[in-house]
Amino acid sequence: MSNLLVIVNSNDPFNEEIDFSSQLVDWNVSLVHDTALSLIKLKHYIQQKEIYFLLFSRKWESGYLEQVHKICKDNPLLHIIYYSAQLKDLEFAELYLAGIDYCIIGDARQINLIRTLGKLWDEHWRRVPDYLIATAVEQNALWLDITLDFIEKKPIKMFNVRTLSEHLQISENQFRLEFKHQFGKSFRAFKQELFQ
Repeated sequence: MSNLLVIVNSNDPFNEEIDFSSQLVDWNVSLVHDTALSLIKLKHYIQQKEIYFLLFSRKWESGYLEQVHKICKDNPLLHIIYYSAQLKDLEFAELYLAGIDYCIIGDARQINLIRTLGKLWDEHWRRVPDYLIATAVEQNALWLDITLDFIEKKPIKMFNVRTLSEHLQISENQFRLEFKHQFGKSFRAFKQELFQ
C-alpha cells in the first residue's frame, strides 16, 4: 500500500482531494492543511508514516521554494507533485528549482493525477520487479502473493525474517529455507537486490 500526503491551503475545503482519494484504491491518503504542519513536523510525519508521495494542492507562493527544496533534500526517495488548476510561467520555473518532480495542471488534472500516481507506484522502489520473482512464479509458490503483498505494503521496518515468518505462521528457519527454495536465493540476497 502506498502512502500519499496531500497538503492543501489552510482555508480550502478538501472536496476535490476527497473525490480523487476515493478513486485511489489501496492507497493511504492523508489530507492536511498547510498551516497544520511546520517543516520540522512535516519531516517527522513523512518519516513516521513512511510517505512515498507528497502532493501540494495549494496556491503556489514564492516563499514555499526554500521549504520544498529542503523537503526534497531531506527525502530523496519522496516523489513530490504539484497539483493545481493553473500555474504561471514564473511559478513553473520556481517549482523546477524547488525540485518538484511532477506538475499536474489544468482541467483534466484529476484523471492525470490518478494515472501519474498509478504509473509512479508501478515503478516505485517498494515494488518487487518481475525478474526477482521469476523463479518463484515457475515454482508456483502458494505463499508468493502473501509474501509479495507483505513486502510491498507493510512498513519497511517490518521487512525482516522474523515478522514475515510470524505473518506466515511458520518458524524463521522454515521461512528461510522455503524462501530460498522458492526464490532461488536467500532472503538477505533478495532484500539487498531489491534495495539496489
